[in-house]
Amino acid sequence: MSLIKPLGVNKIKRLTLENPFGTSVKKQNKQSNISDKINNLEDYILDAYWTNRSGQKVTRAKFGDIVKFNLLVSNDVPENTTFLLQPYEENRIKDVSLGEVKDITVKSNGKNKFGSIELFLNYDWDYILDEIGEGAELELYCQISNWGETVKLPFNGRGRLAVELRDIPQLILVNGHWDRTLEIFNVAPGGGREYYWDYFLGKSRKKIGKNFFSVKNLDILKDNACSYYRIETNKNFFYFDGSSLGGGTSSGDARKQLGKETAKKKFGKLLDTMKRKKYYFISHSEGGAFASGVAEYLVENGIEVGEHITLSCDEADEFEANAKVPTYQLSPVYFTKDSNVLKEIANVIRFASHSQQIKKYGNYYAVVDWMVGDFHLKNVKKYGIIIIKEGGDWKTIHTCLINPNLFKWVDDLKEARIFIGTNTSQGAVKNKTEFYKINDTFITDNIPK
Repeated sequence: MSLIKPLGVNKIKRLTLENPFGTSVKKQNKQSNISDKINNLEDYILDAYWTNRSGQKVTRAKFGDIVKFNLLVSNDVPENTTFLLQPYEENRIKDVSLGEVKDITVKSNGKNKFGSIELFLNYDWDYILDEIGEGAELELYCQISNWGETVKLPFNGRGRLAVELRDIPQLILVNGHWDRTLEIFNVAPGGGREYYWDYFLGKSRKKIGKNFFSVKNLDILKDNACSYYRIETNKNFFYFDGSSLGGGTSSGDARKQLGKETAKKKFGKLLDTMKRKKYYFISHSEGGAFASGVAEYLVENGIEVGEHITLSCDEADEFEANAKVPTYQLSPVYFTKDSNVLKEIANVIRFASHSQQIKKYGNYYAVVDWMVGDFHLKNVKKYGIIIIKEGGDWKTIHTCLINPNLFKWVDDLKEARIFIGTNTSQGAVKNKTEFYKINDTFITDNIPK
């Protein structure tokens, strides 16, 4: 199944061979006047090592830690020289770059020049352990570059930082389908896990004082989730990739079983540690079934799952949620007078049957998320179809609920009451969300005529 990217999401910056670090040529050439003095970059590096935030040298760490990479160079290197730094995972087949390129600037410490930079050991990097077969831990080094030269540090292979999975954040995101080819056409993200959510959420402008700053909406979602569930604001998510191989190539029940098997492999040795915490899931599309499998594995092994929010859950008629997992299912709908939408959706062959669920009320068509249809997942606490009033479009409706403010919708779904009379109405809710349908009841008072 393909995903449609909403408007307004920033395109990914592309790097070139001429400028592999993605920095400006002006910045790269800033110190070119001294490049003739630096004949061999390695000769000017005295030491490179890892420490924790307290400054103690370390050779081991865990995902979720913040560590420092420290660089000591000779006094011949000019003051305030900036090196470009890229973390890598050392791999027997091909080393894997991790995170973004950063700057590390060296300044005099009396005898030599010294610089350090903090690095967050992102839980998202855990995928390398599964997909590239690196066993139980990563081996990190940093590559620094300046004056046209690049060096791997620390020099000694024993100076690599071993990173292992010892615990799991309480917030777990499970993505839907992605496709590298479709990303070329701006139709779907080209990767899962953190990349998927960042792709759809994009960025916002936030005013701090008199200035505006660009803020990742994924970070806003993390903060909102921590606040909503009253857990420590550490900005950590754990990610699972719930995508099928080709989009629609596996059933909902098959993906649920895959989620359960993957959880056993990933969490089997961590259960004793995890029993002290409560875990929360947010999933989208194909990720709904996969997340249900992961959550079921946890509750069957005595781990508490606080909640699972599944957005536009795919194949909800092909699997069941575990009754011990409080699950809330949300889907979108918008209303339009344009009858052509029926033909356009029906032309997408796989979803022709879903287009038959589109209902007409007077002059309006109620366009539910045609990609997943209107299917009430069994054993959910509550199912709600939210009315999208602004920007409704059948091409983007499948991803419109991926939003940092989704907890307001969940709150309103939990609070909403149904009153049945001549017409069916919805009781007042805190955030004024209007529902087209709650569980199996259509809210006729909210439907335009």
